[in-house]
Amino acid sequence: MVNLTVLDLSFNRIKRVENLDSLTNLKKLFFVNNRISKIENLSTLSELEMLEFGSNKIRKLENIDHMAKLTQLYVGKNKIPTIENLDSLTNLTLLSIQGNRLTKIAGLDKLVNLEQLYLSENGITEIGGLDNLLKLQILDLAYNFITKIENLSHLTELEEFWFNDNKVSSWDQIEHLRTLKSLRTLYMERNPIYFTDSERTKHDPAYRRKIMLALPNLRQLDANLTGVGL
Repeated sequence: MVNLTVLDLSFNRIKRVENLDSLTNLKKLFFVNNRISKIENLSTLSELEMLEFGSNKIRKLENIDHMAKLTQLYVGKNKIPTIENLDSLTNLTLLSIQGNRLTKIAGLDKLVNLEQLYLSENGITEIGGLDNLLKLQILDLAYNFITKIENLSHLTELEEFWFNDNKVSSWDQIEHLRTLKSLRTLYMERNPIYFTDSERTKHDPAYRRKIMLALPNLRQLDANLTGVGL
């Protein structure tokens, strides 16, 4: 077992992480859909490159700061209120904290190699805390409570922006995406600008045309290809 590199313990009833000390060569560890409330007892797993704790009961990001080789961290669908204790994980290229209890974007300043960031289905109200993520290619902020598109102009590598099901009610906000020269995929549906009525029952027939006029280089808007670049 000491030479094991991949271990998948997903879809069980595990309540506690334990008895993994001897698996020092482990590179990928999966604990999806268990009953784990705390990240612990992983101190010997310094070779880990991928760690997946999705769909558990975790309330805090902790005890992973020794995993310098970690490139992918998945903790979606837990109960995490704050992004913290990640400063030493500078090799992270993917971070997924979807479906948690976040209310702000913070704690990411040292993750300068991050290419994919998934923060959908939280309670985030504004865009910020992304200043150092210059390599970001995919940003998912869907299903939050954000009213303004801001603090993104420095993300020159951004190719995909998922922003559907937020609270943008002004078409002026779309103009802030013009500076993102690499942007090819945009999800904006079911924001207030998507509708023509306050009850959000009538889809604006000009929605697609308005966005394409502002962002003519898009190759995909919501689930539909635009025809650009084909």
